[in-house]
Amino acid sequence: MGFFCDLLHLEPTPCPPGTYSNISGQKSGSHCRICDAGKYFPAYNATTCISCPSGYSCPTATAVGSSCASGQFSVIGQGICLQCPAGYKCPSSDLLPVQCEEGYFSAEGEIYCHICPSGFSCNPVFPSAGPIPCPTGTFSFSGSTVCEDCPPGYYTSIASNCSEHGQGASNCTICPPGHYCANHSLPARCPPGKYAQGGEQTCSECIAGFFSQEAAENCTPSCPYGTFCEGNCSSCNVCPHGKYMPQTGSAECLDCPIGSYCPNASTIWPLSCPAGYYSDQGQQACNACDGGTFSSQGSSSCHQCPAGYFCTQASTYPSICSPGTFSLNSSSHCLNCEPGSFSDSGWAYCETCPAGMQCYNQQHPVQCNPGTFSVGNQSQCKLSCDVCPGGFSCPPGSTAPEPCAPGWYSVENAAACSRCAQGTYSSLVSTSCSTCPAGMFCPFGLGPFGCPPGYYSNGSSTSCHVCP
Repeated sequence: MGFFCDLLHLEPTPCPPGTYSNISGQKSGSHCRICDAGKYFPAYNATTCISCPSGYSCPTATAVGSSCASGQFSVIGQGICLQCPAGYKCPSSDLLPVQCEEGYFSAEGEIYCHICPSGFSCNPVFPSAGPIPCPTGTFSFSGSTVCEDCPPGYYTSIASNCSEHGQGASNCTICPPGHYCANHSLPARCPPGKYAQGGEQTCSECIAGFFSQEAAENCTPSCPYGTFCEGNCSSCNVCPHGKYMPQTGSAECLDCPIGSYCPNASTIWPLSCPAGYYSDQGQQACNACDGGTFSSQGSSSCHQCPAGYFCTQASTYPSICSPGTFSLNSSSHCLNCEPGSFSDSGWAYCETCPAGMQCYNQQHPVQCNPGTFSVGNQSQCKLSCDVCPGGFSCPPGSTAPEPCAPGWYSVENAAACSRCAQGTYSSLVSTSCSTCPAGMFCPFGLGPFGCPPGYYSNGSSTSCHVCP
């Protein structure tokens, strides 16, 4: 198998690449069969052909061709690369196309499906059809399979929802006041004598004694909002500054209430004073709170800023004083603590730096370093700890120097006392040790003590020797 034996050759002749023979005793090269489409064999004497691998094309029967391009696919034995069909995605060229999920679509040759854009629908049965614009009076969100009808009194304006796929509405717009939208049509103006307050399919008739102009939201009695008429008058007067009128047909305007302001003539409804401001009755504008006070929205007065906080002009809420500062009631700013004192956030006073601590930044006491001390409650000009004097020791956080005991000594700025060397001595509060004199002995740095009768020493001794 894989060979043929003809009269022209003494030896069996192998079938050439791209052909095969699976039967023994073949007598002619014509019995070597060409590999079927989608199969190949690159060498001689093949007994069978190899299926073209997934993700590749095999244009000849002798070798594997190139890999499929992005957006194409082939499965094993297919032999040619095909374009991914519309409505499918081909993320991998060696797998079969996968149909787009509901609410998604794709064009031919896509590796991924795209979400259906808002204002369009994507048929789940035929995703290859692509996005279809929502018709007038309907809308959709992204990923929709159908367009939904707008609620009554709403409309869509296709012209404002254009995209690369055509036109469609992603939302519905309420029919504006003074207009009507019959059957989701574009807004039409209400004729004189009728009105619409918004979201209407038809305009309503004005009741007796009221009238309206074209495109009116409401029907108007003798005097509209924000105006008044004293007695029988042919025209209405606008409400002056600091007054308002929320009703129609009024003979007088109302004073703007406390905590509010009426800035314009013909004010219909008072505006609430913003935080940091206040007003009395009948004001055109609100007053800013002075420094040291604050207010919330709609206030008729300002509140005192509490101690430990500050309030600048027009403050809406007290601001806390930072460490190292303090304030009393009604303060517009915080004061720095004096040197040698400190405070934490929101303090109304500063405390003197405690013993064993130093307050050089007025914020947080810091323990005295080894070799220094502080007694506390000292002058406010005292910013740092004092240096420990000679003959004393000052461990970290010392409130006072500790005297060195006899037999011990220290130099200035010492954290601890040092023991005298053998043969030397010191008294209480010593800065150095002295050599023990002859005829004396100094045990453990103490003394000097005289040698008893019959004993002697040559100096620098810790004990006496028996006379020879």
